[in-house]
Amino acid sequence: ALATSLSSIIGVIALLIVMRVRFGRFGGRLILSSSLKSAVASVVMGAVIYILISKSGFSSLGTAPRTALIGVSLAVGVAAYIALAVLFKVPEVSFLKGILRWT
Repeated sequence: ALATSLSSIIGVIALLIVMRVRFGRFGGRLILSSSLKSAVASVVMGAVIYILISKSGFSSLGTAPRTALIGVSLAVGVAAYIALAVLFKVPEVSFLKGILRWT
């Protein structure tokens, strides 16, 4: 898994260098900023889901309560991610709003 991850990272870096040489600047700082904001929101979402499941006594629950707990935890985690994405003003949020208004 580590070798695959490293080769993917090296491949992405190589492609970014080639793109920059061929096409010039393409907003790398904006992409990096957006990626970091999304990463922070993702870590918080994961932490929220982990805390909800770990503090609930998950292993002692039956199948139906476990399923419900996972669903509720995921919904709360996604809500936390969306709230942070809006708070951090991630550009993709406004893009997504535009798409949803169009339909």
